[in-house]
Amino acid sequence: MVRTQTTENGDVREGTLQKKVRASRLKWSVPFLAAFMPIILLSVYSFQVSSNSVKLLVEEENISASGNLAQLIVQDIKQNVRLAHAIASIPGTTKAVQGHDEVALRTRLKAIMVSNPQVHRAFVVDTEGVLWSEFPTAIDAYGADLSDLGWFRSVKEKNMPYISGLYIRPQFPDDPVVAIAVPILTKGEFLGVLVFEYRVAHLSRWLSNVRLGIRGHMLLLDQHGSLIAPPTIAVGKILVKDYIGIEAIDRAHKGELHTSEYIEPTTKEEMIATFLPISVGGNKWVVVAQQPKVEAFALLNEVKKNLGIAGGVLTFFTLIMVIALARMGGRIVKLNQELGNKNQALKDFTSIVSHQLKAPITAMRWNIEMILDGDYGEISADLREIMEDLHEVNISNYHLVMEILNVSRLDRGVVEVKLTPLPLAEIAQRAVRDYKEAAKRAGLYLKVEGEVETFVMTDLEKTAESITNAISNAIKYTKKGGITVTLSDKNGMGTIEVADTGDGMDSEMIEKLFSRTGVKKSNTGAESSSGLGLFIAKKFMKMQGGDVTVSSEVSKGTTFTYTLPLASQKDIDEFKNNKDTTDNDSAEEAN
Repeated sequence: MVRTQTTENGDVREGTLQKKVRASRLKWSVPFLAAFMPIILLSVYSFQVSSNSVKLLVEEENISASGNLAQLIVQDIKQNVRLAHAIASIPGTTKAVQGHDEVALRTRLKAIMVSNPQVHRAFVVDTEGVLWSEFPTAIDAYGADLSDLGWFRSVKEKNMPYISGLYIRPQFPDDPVVAIAVPILTKGEFLGVLVFEYRVAHLSRWLSNVRLGIRGHMLLLDQHGSLIAPPTIAVGKILVKDYIGIEAIDRAHKGELHTSEYIEPTTKEEMIATFLPISVGGNKWVVVAQQPKVEAFALLNEVKKNLGIAGGVLTFFTLIMVIALARMGGRIVKLNQELGNKNQALKDFTSIVSHQLKAPITAMRWNIEMILDGDYGEISADLREIMEDLHEVNISNYHLVMEILNVSRLDRGVVEVKLTPLPLAEIAQRAVRDYKEAAKRAGLYLKVEGEVETFVMTDLEKTAESITNAISNAIKYTKKGGITVTLSDKNGMGTIEVADTGDGMDSEMIEKLFSRTGVKKSNTGAESSSGLGLFIAKKFMKMQGGDVTVSSEVSKGTTFTYTLPLASQKDIDEFKNNKDTTDNDSAEEAN
């Protein structure tokens, strides 16, 4: 019973001791917590910053990857749309269709197949949708009624090009295609539809070359949500429709660019993906850049784990926490470095693709020009018209590839300018050289006026490339009148003005004109601008100590003004002396 016997004094003494213990604990806890809490807050803040940084970098990487590839895909398809337009519009084609001359029409379709390997099959249907001419010939295709197909109804009703969704033909299960359909018209009369069956296999190869992290990759979906270009699925083996009805993809089909987390339908894996809508023949396709979420945030999760461990240690050892924070900072640097390496690899890929595209386009240009110049003998008027159309398409593609390549070079900081004193007239003539015939065919004048004796310090190729962008756009969006390139000397600067009599632009369009995204204006279903040219032009002119500005008025035309610093008399004299020396050396060698 002794254990139950306590005195009042004992109770008091026990209570006093407990109070002292609590006070002692509080005495040491308060300063420790005061020192510890800022570190805890710093840790939480650091993790939050790291988390946001990772999400932004992943999104930026995905947008960059999908944006660059989208431009290549759209341009490739639109090149074929323009080709189909050119073939369908020439008198030889319309005459063959009107006369129901199958032999003549098959000859033209065969020529298309020979010159364009992406076209697997070309055929023509009449006004009722009945197939009556094709190359190559398919089994039981002649006389087939195709009037219930979406592309036929759309083209007949709207007289505009149409791009179908992906489909697989029973005869060629390993080679899926989309139909590129354009109307055959003469004087507004609908004669039928020309159809290219466009092979998408090479699109899969493009997308397969892009890797986002270790397991991330690109997808291309048509307007129905069918998988066009799967990098991990054998091309053409199956027509994957599992992407239909996914909310994130539906948003993209409505025109919304966004980054979301979603369950990948074929692998059932959680992904972080950027969905980029692209306009193809009036339909919305979607480029998807996706990475497994666990992979994209692997390093971030490691940082989180280390912070938790460090926080526990800091409960007793503040110093260890400081060391752990330093370690965490190193991991964040590593994270940013690895993400930067990924972004650099993507930029390098874009540069490589552009270089690879540049070579065949240049070779095609040389051959077309040799044909037009008669190096391979005389050609018919119809063939000349086709080759001239192809020449214009080729020049357009060349400048697009150069735009993408230049953006890649600007991003990597490898662009250099080599300044030389040159007359403004030489720069202007170089800029208009490739577009004289295009302007003539469009019924527009293209002329150079003004002072021709002014010398400026410039990089000829980069300045000419900058000016051609304004000339090219002027030809596209000017219906009558033409383009005047005016040379002058104003305010101590050499000035080249490119003025057109086209549609003009409002202030909202002008505000976006020189941005990286630019203004992608379209005046037909088959023609559009890449949106990169003026962004590049602004960069190039600034690098030379000059500038490019614009003034415009809706329905009255647009004027782009390019300025460059004048060359000194000393630079001009040295340039002329060097040129005379070079010319004399060349003459002596010739003798």
